[in-house]
Amino acid sequence: MVLVKKDAEGRIIAFAEIRMVDAAGADDKRGEYVWVNNVWVHEDYRQRGTFNRILKGFINKGAQDYPWAKYIYWQRDAHNNICLYDREKILRRTHEQGREGRTSDNANTHTVPGACAVGCSV
Repeated sequence: MVLVKKDAEGRIIAFAEIRMVDAAGADDKRGEYVWVNNVWVHEDYRQRGTFNRILKGFINKGAQDYPWAKYIYWQRDAHNNICLYDREKILRRTHEQGREGRTSDNANTHTVPGACAVGCSV
């Protein structure tokens, strides 16, 4: 599924691809992982706060649209690391702006589809 964010004039300012995958990272419509993939944000909206609000909106939408999923994750290309969250905790975090729900240790290597989890911030 492709998600699009538009500005007040209807111009596309961001988009992301959301995919369901299994524990190995293969496409699976009933998988346990929501993968937020190929996020693009227009350069005028890449300030940290604005970018984070857009990303959180995409994450929240992906988590809401797949209620059977257990986890949601994305890769930060600039840092080459994976952000992995429990679906329920990320929904609370995106609504409450709290800090709980973060997976930030390498102990999760076996649960991240196709990659090693490393700490990151949103």
